[in-house]
Amino acid sequence: MPVAATLVEAINLLQTGAIDCVFGTAGWYRSFGYADFVTHHMDFPMGMTGPAAGWIMNRDAWGQLDDAEKALHLEKGAMVSAMQALGQFVGEETSTLEWAVAEKGVTVIEPDAAGFAALVDGFVAEQDAAVIEASQAQGVADPAALIATYRENFEKWKGLTAGVTDIDALTQLYWDEIYSKIDVATY
Repeated sequence: MPVAATLVEAINLLQTGAIDCVFGTAGWYRSFGYADFVTHHMDFPMGMTGPAAGWIMNRDAWGQLDDAEKALHLEKGAMVSAMQALGQFVGEETSTLEWAVAEKGVTVIEPDAAGFAALVDGFVAEQDAAVIEASQAQGVADPAALIATYRENFEKWKGLTAGVTDIDALTQLYWDEIYSKIDVATY
């Protein structure tokens, strides 16, 4: 049964056996000390643990910029987002997991991909149904269409980013597909 807890609460819950596992990132092995007591790491892509916001700006501050300043922010926003994606979400996670294995004895487990994927897909279907019901109760007109659009875009971006390992290349991809399409005069 899923349990909601903060990252810090999860430390005690894991150590005392109140929970068996945490959906998280390898970065937590260092930042929260999980590597001192976690023994196994399951290697299976399950999504993000939080928002991936590489660039955020207050709307009022944005409105005070001229068009050239806005354009520069967008250009740098593409770069910062690429640096975060490949630097933190790929590079840092990989090196931290390697450290946890080498220095702390964490064992990497690779589950049966098809079997575990089916389990995750079942959970996603249940979660979608709950989100749709809750969204409709809040007056969202067609939450199923929103979820379908998200999934289509997710698959598109999996294809676009497949094999992209260079920050400059990812920056250019973000620029071409997202940031360059923003009209600074109206946004």
